[in-house]
Amino acid sequence: MPAFSKPVSQETDGIATTSFCARVRKLRIAAATRRRQILAALLTRSGGQGPQGAKYRTESPFSWNDHVKRLTESEFKLRYRLDFDAFQRLVEILRPDLSVQSEKLARRAKWGQLVLPETKLAIALRSLAGGSPLDLKLIYKVFVPYVYDCTWLVVGGGGIHGWRCGLYAAAAHVCCSCSVIEAS
Repeated sequence: MPAFSKPVSQETDGIATTSFCARVRKLRIAAATRRRQILAALLTRSGGQGPQGAKYRTESPFSWNDHVKRLTESEFKLRYRLDFDAFQRLVEILRPDLSVQSEKLARRAKWGQLVLPETKLAIALRSLAGGSPLDLKLIYKVFVPYVYDCTWLVVGGGGIHGWRCGLYAAAAHVCCSCSVIEAS
């Protein structure tokens, strides 16, 4: 009897054939698993690059200056509901609330780039105007939770209707930041 022939008995013919097929299947799975393990080990030794080479980030980070240069005054007002001068005044009012506290930590969070206060305000205004967080993520190249963070910084976290403006509005019936918005 050859070494690789299947064991067959008269009384257990179906059982012997089934167990032989099961053993062959297990051997094939084990061999495929071992090939995958070897391939994974080789890929990790080569720097984790994968079959097509190193992966490089092709898209550039969002640039507020380039974005503003592409817009006309009417497009800017249509997009942000403010003309450019009112937008700049509002940025100056909210700059302390929109600026980062630790530049080192902020650079670690977004590919080494800081998000400017102008961009944070633009994200918040577009969000408040009904912009979808998924669309804003694509436009400004930020994560969806960051869209909510920017909106909170402007609206609730000491920005337009923060506790400082709330106290001021209670005393004078006018909010300093809202008067800039209403003026435009």
